[in-house]
Amino acid sequence: MGYQALLDSSLNKAFNLSKDLAKEVTFVRKPNAAFNFGTGESEFSTVQNTATKAVIVDSKKPSKDKNAIVRQLLLKSKEVGDISLYDSVTIDSQTWNITEVQKNDGFISLVEVTREV
Repeated sequence: MGYQALLDSSLNKAFNLSKDLAKEVTFVRKPNAAFNFGTGESEFSTVQNTATKAVIVDSKKPSKDKNAIVRQLLLKSKEVGDISLYDSVTIDSQTWNITEVQKNDGFISLVEVTREV
């Protein structure tokens, strides 16, 4: 077994053992606009969402002036792919905007999301 396969299986085991620490989240893909030169109108492709498990590492309210909450999500990079293709994340029926990918080493990603309160 190679190191990459060993890391993948260990990461799967870690997320399975995290039980209720890992929440089911849904990444909502940005709509792709395509221009149809035949009709002269823009067409939007269907939105493809990706469901995965993520661990909420940190949750804070950075300022008293702003009514926003910032969370950090730890997730498996392989299940989501390129996070720049996504616009938002749904956690517990609430929509969070993706603000920054703080770390992505090909195995795990640390993503910062925000939501107005």
